[in-house]
Amino acid sequence: MNENNYNEFRISNLDYESKKTDLLKQELDVNLQLQVIVKKRIELLKDSFLQIPNTAPEYALLLTQQEQDMIELDELKYREGLITELLSKYKSKL
Repeated sequence: MNENNYNEFRISNLDYESKKTDLLKQELDVNLQLQVIVKKRIELLKDSFLQIPNTAPEYALLLTQQEQDMIELDELKYREGLITELLSKYKSKL
């Protein structure tokens, strides 16, 4: 491919920034959906705690799972903040 043909495939800077913004919006949407799923899982675990005695072997497993879910939720919320920050940065360039 010679250089003239290469120039035909270049994406304008504005189009590139717009695509970045679209991808970030999609990532934010997925992140928010994951947060909903993790919150539901945490609620289900809390309900399970009411039905299982704390001496049952499953209790420790559920407690560990709840702690892991809380960590995952914190990470998702942190990532949401980063994505939102990037989105506002790219929107200001458009």
